[in-house]
Amino acid sequence: MIWARIAGCTDDALTIHASNTEMIMRMAEAAEVGFSAEDLGNDWLAVIFH
Repeated sequence: MIWARIAGCTDDALTIHASNTEMIMRMAEAAEVGFSAEDLGNDWLAVIFH
């Protein structure tokens, strides 16, 4: 599911737990795409790949 979001670079936000931030960063780097994240509180982030 995450690879599909990275490949498609859609504007849909992916909700992840903060403990998975490093994994998202590494996946985005491997796919050579950027991403942005918004803090949703309680250790949750909304991530968008671009």
